[in-house]
Amino acid sequence: MFRQGGVRAFVLVREFKGERGQPSSPFKTFYVCRPGWRAPRTIIEGDPFTRETAYQFKLFGHYLGWLDYSEGVQSGYQTEVGWIDLRIGRVRAGVINASAGLSNEAEEEPGLPRVPSDIVRYAIASDGTVALAGEIEEPAEWEVCVLPVKPHALGKPQALYVAKDGQEGVDVDSIAITETSVTWTTKNGQLESVPR
Repeated sequence: MFRQGGVRAFVLVREFKGERGQPSSPFKTFYVCRPGWRAPRTIIEGDPFTRETAYQFKLFGHYLGWLDYSEGVQSGYQTEVGWIDLRIGRVRAGVINASAGLSNEAEEEPGLPRVPSDIVRYAIASDGTVALAGEIEEPAEWEVCVLPVKPHALGKPQALYVAKDGQEGVDVDSIAITETSVTWTTKNGQLESVPR
């Protein structure tokens, strides 16, 4: 799925065998390896009866980042951003958009992140903080957010900028992060910067 220098990301597909008369299901596990590691490190463990896709792998210094979309056959979905620290193998991920899969959106669990995720770009700072720009096309909406590093995961997305149809949108490809700020450009080329 990804190859750069000695770093590789790959997926293994296994089969979950149901009890007699029960259905079976493939499930995916995603791994990363690099020279010097004795064994690949697991970055995403999929579940049976779930469609899982990891994509947009990118290197940022000693971090390899990715996006992950999973959807249950009879339940909700979620999109995550994650990274692995290639020095020590530490993995962190955080949900940016999710649905509990309930029939009525008004019944959705409160607090589920809803960062627009039709088009997503991200950048990773040297401390692991993730800056992310997301866009949906209908109705048009853009959001720039950060996900701070927590002890065992990335924190909830913290919105830095939100624009809806009729407001100035974000060029999601322009997202960048440093130790002190998050920057992006608007659709008309205006540079924006927010301290982090």
